Amino acid sequence: MLLTTTTFKCTEETGPKYWLAYGATPGLEAQQIGYITPGFQITTGQTYLEILDDEAALSARVEELKGDADWYWQCDVRVPSPPQPNAWECDEATGYSVPSPVQPTMSEPENPAP
Repeated sequence: MLLTTTTFKCTEETGPKYWLAYGATPGLEAQQIGYITPGFQITTGQTYLEILDDEAALSARVEELKGDADWYWQCDVRVPSPPQPNAWECDEATGYSVPSPVQPTMSEPENPAP
């Protein structure tokens, strides 16, 4: 959603959101994208503030504005985890983000009851 204001207050009703702030001539930098959780507010001096529901929508919009499909996925650009819920790690060899390994699950008790 492209806002008509440059301020957005995230509430329990809106739920957490991704955001993108840019000027009339988009020259995006990593600090112009982020993730906001309920109870926080973002105010920007940029011309446009867009609020997006998920990371796929954010990366698609960044690609559209930037003209580079891979730019968002670079380790020094992608919204860190946390705060965003999509866990990822940096592949130092490529400089791009990769999904984090699956977290270990609770193990079965060593001596289960019969």
